[in-house]
Amino acid sequence: MNFSYWEHDAFLRNIDYLVVGSGLVGLNTALKIKEQAPEKHVVVIERGALPNGASSKNAGFACFGSVSELLDDLKTMPEAEVFALVKKRWDGLKALRNMLGDEQIGFDPCGGQELFSSDQRALYETCRDAIPYLNNGLKSLIGGEPYTDNSAGDRFGRDTFPYAIFNHMEGSIDTGKMIQALLKKVAEADIQIINGLKLESFEENEQSVLVTTDYGRLETRYLALCTNGFAKHHLPAAKIEPARNQVVVTSPIPNMPIKGTFHVQEGYVYFRNVEDRLLIGGFRHLFRDQERTDAMELTDNVQRTIYDFISSKLLPDTPFTIDYSWSGIMGIGASKSYICQKISSRVFCGIRLGGMGVALGSLVGQELADLIGREVQM
Repeated sequence: MNFSYWEHDAFLRNIDYLVVGSGLVGLNTALKIKEQAPEKHVVVIERGALPNGASSKNAGFACFGSVSELLDDLKTMPEAEVFALVKKRWDGLKALRNMLGDEQIGFDPCGGQELFSSDQRALYETCRDAIPYLNNGLKSLIGGEPYTDNSAGDRFGRDTFPYAIFNHMEGSIDTGKMIQALLKKVAEADIQIINGLKLESFEENEQSVLVTTDYGRLETRYLALCTNGFAKHHLPAAKIEPARNQVVVTSPIPNMPIKGTFHVQEGYVYFRNVEDRLLIGGFRHLFRDQERTDAMELTDNVQRTIYDFISSKLLPDTPFTIDYSWSGIMGIGASKSYICQKISSRVFCGIRLGGMGVALGSLVGQELADLIGREVQM
């Protein structure tokens, strides 16, 4: 297949900036480029009917790091780098909220709970004892002390998770509303989005970048790769691995006992209410090799594990069905820090968000556009 004359003439002629990926990073990159250079032709291509990575498939957590996650990061990263990354996530959440508005993204400042089972008492005590240290290190960076011990009483009508740490600065969003609001801004900025085009390869010359898709070829002056979990196909040197998370949403639960956002197992398991339904996902730590993939599939073993966790720990003796199931692809690597850099004279990238796309996506997209603006003559 190839583009017709009419398609090329109307949509693909004289592209100045081609952005690959219509998730949070890609759309923010395109918006900021258009803001800096409104006369330029900015086009976004997307392999899926909707954003095909995690931007429209995440669980809707407005989070920036639980205590156990940060302590784990401190084992391999310098303290200053860990705290700086939390600030980046916090600033990214603020940028998202300021750009689109809390009402438009369904932001709920419900806070976030990190839960610990009875056999995780040692881990809980380590995390509890680290609260003053983390609060002290973060308060000047994010404007508050986020963590408090919250272990009094049972949860969900039973004492499955007797220990908890509360983060009052986190919350939840409506992912669908967020993407709709962002797409509306992109349309108002006269940025073209073409869905159903999968990047296959690109070749740079002195004047442009020739891009081959599964539908046909096109040409652009500059290329921005915002493909996160799919980046390894085109940027193998970045050493980014895809990480699949499977998510389900139950049928409505009468008198739903779970309200708010919750993390278990150092963030590998997460759940929340969506009105009177339960959303839950993750568990890839139990199936690491299997879930190190960018295949958008569901597997029986993960789905069964999620179902069993709901029925045994969260909603025992409560009838429910799974009404929605899907998977989303994250981009991870040896470091939790994201990559926003120039690849060559005409190619740039914003990738490796490490499972914090909601928090970092807006910020990385804007940083990438600023980088492009500094490097080229807009």
